Amino acid sequence: MLATEGFRPLRLPVGMISLYRADLPTGVLDAAVVHPAKAVRGTAAESRRLSPEQWSRLLGATANPKFRDAPAELAAEQAAHRASGARTGVERAPDSAARLPASPAEIAAMAATVPDVTADHRTYAVWWIAALHDNAETTRQLAMSPNLGTRRSVARARHLPPDVANLLAHDEDRIVRLYLTESCDDAPADVLLDVWSWWHGSFSFPGRPRNHPNFPRHDLLRFAQDPEPRIRLLALDDHASDAALVERFSRDPDAQVRSAAAGDPRLSPESAVRRADDADQAVRSSAWRNPALPPTVLIPLLLNEHSAEDAARNHRSTATAWRTSSHLASPGSTTVRWCRSLPAWNSSGPCSATTAPGAAWRRREHSPCTSAGTNTSTSAAACEIDALKQPSDDTDPRWSQIDDLITEGRRIQALQRIRDEFGGGIHDALDLLNHRYIRLQQDQSKDFTTGN
Repeated sequence: MLATEGFRPLRLPVGMISLYRADLPTGVLDAAVVHPAKAVRGTAAESRRLSPEQWSRLLGATANPKFRDAPAELAAEQAAHRASGARTGVERAPDSAARLPASPAEIAAMAATVPDVTADHRTYAVWWIAALHDNAETTRQLAMSPNLGTRRSVARARHLPPDVANLLAHDEDRIVRLYLTESCDDAPADVLLDVWSWWHGSFSFPGRPRNHPNFPRHDLLRFAQDPEPRIRLLALDDHASDAALVERFSRDPDAQVRSAAAGDPRLSPESAVRRADDADQAVRSSAWRNPALPPTVLIPLLLNEHSAEDAARNHRSTATAWRTSSHLASPGSTTVRWCRSLPAWNSSGPCSATTAPGAAWRRREHSPCTSAGTNTSTSAAACEIDALKQPSDDTDPRWSQIDDLITEGRRIQALQRIRDEFGGGIHDALDLLNHRYIRLQQDQSKDFTTGN
């Protein structure tokens, strides 16, 4: 949970909430940099939006050298980048003594030396134009230049006067319009919609243009019938959209639209189940992450290596499914009924009467692995449970990667790895996980996170 001043406590499952957003409240990043889960702190570090103070707090919260080296290098790299005055999409100045033009005549003279480029040429903003971005008159003068490279350089400004932003928003060169939506917080809503229709985003400006603060959130229902799927799905972003539209889009012939609906929490559980078995992988992945998905469907997904990563990002994977799969409270519980419905889990598996919660094997007074006549039917997992109860130097190589998953809070992945390594059923794996967790907590308590 992220507790931020002025905000309600916020649950932050990795991958569900973007820390890259330009409009993200500062308090969320403040909480993320000291979050107990390494994956959350890592995402905050990779967002490239941390202040020096936030970097200091993040590194202070990452005491384990094994996990500290990478963010420390990233912090140093970004500090050097900041000190150099460099910006994404802007070329570096030739040297620190490079002189900027001061008068309109000098600006015109230097602008005349900017090489012209063709529409398909990749460009960076000219350093001296970027250095003058805060000068409204200069940007106004250069935005009217016939030189394509010059106009693209102006479009990289963080802020522009309304008339300049509007002029560039209607530039004939679509890369000028793209740069405006990526870099300028004053880009008009109409150009954001235009660029969204053909641009699928980049790692340099993650989320743009759809996460731009000016991207419209009203009057989007008019697109619900649009023939272009990428435009049609925007109707879901309208504040006036309802569950009926989500249901309709979940049956859309286009996979992009179905995927958007499949991840919408307003989707009914029944439709979420249908989309979890969609023919398109992207649609299935969206549905697996949707908290509308019932626990009885989510649990098998958590235990399947092909769906576990997406399912673990579902809010329910920590709030409901994990507790259910961890405790299997009674033979008549929902999870046991689900368990018994799986063909692969027959009467000798973890759902059988002899292995159900409360069965004798969970209360055995001695280990079958240490008796004189070891039972050959005893699973490797059961024997390992017994071994974990004894003193050990913890040098067993089989636990190396599993221990990393446990200390990082990735219990779902640890559970799957335990089953792969030691066999047995879900109860055996859960017992192993619990015993190993206790041992690691005693020996390595400072390394623990409270992730998923």
